[in-house]
Amino acid sequence: MGKPTDHFSALAGGRISLTEFLALIERLAADGTYAPEALAAELRDALAAAVLPPDVRDSVEDEIRLLLVAPNAAERLRPPEPASPAPAGDDRTRIVAPLRSPQAGDVIKNRFVLETNLGAGGMGTVFKALDRVRQEAQDRDPYVAIKLLSDAFRRLEISAIALQREAKKALSLSHPNIIRVYDFDKDGDLTFMTMEYLSGRSFDRIIKESGFSGLPLATVLEYMRPVADALGYAHSRGLVHSDFKPSNVFVTDDGQVKVIDFGIARAIRRAGASDAEQTVFDPSALGALTLPYASPEQIAGLDPDPRDDIFAAACVTYELLSGRHPFERKASATARAQSLVPARIESLSRGQWEALRQALAFDRTARTPSIKAFVDGLTEAPAGGRNGRRWTQVVIPALLALSIAAVAGAWYGCLVPIPGFVPERCIPIKPPKPPPPPDDGLTQERLSSLTHGAECALVEGTLDDGSVQLFGFAEPRRREELIARIKGYKNVIGIGTAVQAVPEQHCAAIDLMAPLVRSNQRGGFELMIVAPPRGEPVQLGDALPVEIRGPAIQSYVYVDYFRFDGTVVHLLPRPGQRPELRSSEGVIVSRDLDPAGLRLTASAGEGLLTVIAAPEPLFADNRPTSVGSEAYLASLREAVARIERAYGENSVAADFVFVTGANEP
Repeated sequence: MGKPTDHFSALAGGRISLTEFLALIERLAADGTYAPEALAAELRDALAAAVLPPDVRDSVEDEIRLLLVAPNAAERLRPPEPASPAPAGDDRTRIVAPLRSPQAGDVIKNRFVLETNLGAGGMGTVFKALDRVRQEAQDRDPYVAIKLLSDAFRRLEISAIALQREAKKALSLSHPNIIRVYDFDKDGDLTFMTMEYLSGRSFDRIIKESGFSGLPLATVLEYMRPVADALGYAHSRGLVHSDFKPSNVFVTDDGQVKVIDFGIARAIRRAGASDAEQTVFDPSALGALTLPYASPEQIAGLDPDPRDDIFAAACVTYELLSGRHPFERKASATARAQSLVPARIESLSRGQWEALRQALAFDRTARTPSIKAFVDGLTEAPAGGRNGRRWTQVVIPALLALSIAAVAGAWYGCLVPIPGFVPERCIPIKPPKPPPPPDDGLTQERLSSLTHGAECALVEGTLDDGSVQLFGFAEPRRREELIARIKGYKNVIGIGTAVQAVPEQHCAAIDLMAPLVRSNQRGGFELMIVAPPRGEPVQLGDALPVEIRGPAIQSYVYVDYFRFDGTVVHLLPRPGQRPELRSSEGVIVSRDLDPAGLRLTASAGEGLLTVIAAPEPLFADNRPTSVGSEAYLASLREAVARIERAYGENSVAADFVFVTGANEP
């Protein structure tokens, strides 16, 4: 299949397309030839030394981030194996085979005929498609654009549910400068979104034209005013775009400007709003951010804010005016750490340059408060007119505030313009005092020590140029404690999180299982729960669907279900039966387990399904149907310690998955 560096050279040399490259990389990750972390590292090194078009570079960066996101405790974006239709009477859960790359000629939902590949990225591929329903109705425009989510992205733990929720919000956006989203649907295991088809070119095509060195301000304003109208409309509806970049703005053949890809927009967290009203879709966690245009707050995983879009819009505006990115296409967190400052654009007046510079502020509190104020600040005005007044009322107070900040130190974020360009009073804000870190800062080794030592958590972390990414499972209070400890290191400039909440009820079980899951990964057991599907509630009284793969090493296997009421149901071995030696030749499915324990009879809440593999039986006596979790965990802890003393570290492995029980309708 070749090395990833060979495929990268072929991509850079134009011998294969971006779609073909992404498919090859996903195949390498899927067949186990490379560990996802090693594969991502090779791609990152190759990317650093390559010269690629911005959109291709963005797509490769997306793929690298996807490789580092773990959808469950033992998996790193590893797709399920192809499954044949189950024979009659087999009650195993059907696992859909990985999707092949879509291609022209495919028909989706027996309705959309794929015609032309319009582009690909880490999240998916966009095609021009013929809508047969529109064609039969003799619609003058029977074509749509259809976005097919990539196989890797659709396997992320919350992607389908969260994206569907956000697509519904996008469907509510009706604005002449926002692309119309028609529907979000599935065809079997394929997830897709349909939207209006546009003919024209995107901002990134304009920027990448040979010899492009910038446009006149008047032309840029013709483009950015409708963009500001679109983003301002979305912000007023409680949505932040969250991935605004040149490729997400389209200029049609008849001169209309359209903002696209609102399908991954995030809801603005408003005081007093219920959790049900807030989005659960986090682009930073799912690899959907484009780092050169993401604000530092987005990279750190903070709640969405309209000023995230303003930062991105300012980056795009700077590129349109100058032909170059304000921070050399470096992530904003990296640019801030390196104290990068955008070069002055000489064609702008002092007031206009200040408006652009303020929108590019790394600190959200110092950034322009609205997209309209940003574009208004760029608008030409006669000398002594509004720009002169803006310089007097905004820039001078800003410089004064900065001077005070240089002297006082504790004052910052003092300039917050409001309508009428009258600055609000400065408010002294004292940043929280972090615990004193070692002088040489956070290292990957120290980060691993912190994550592995966290209680009620199974968290891993990566450290890249001062930016920390956390993923896994943790009880919310322990997660915040871990984040606070990491923030105490002075070289940490941002923290992104993709950490699923663990109910406190299951903390004792997670503390025991976490090192066993790591042993599963290190010891080559390949033990994996692939069903029940995560995030899909199982009705109380329904049978619990189960499918478990592995272990690759001959082992005695135990399957337990920790109910929310504090009891544990033993599913395998069945009550009264002795454990059997198992290997990867077989797959454990629902019919192998105790049928009495497969029905959710506890109160609604999250249960914990676990599987453990050991080289010898954990218990000498037959297990009852159920037992209290505290007593069972005590005996299990003793059994694991006994086997590890006899066989060494990484001799006992585990995997787990949370099962959400729902009240009967």
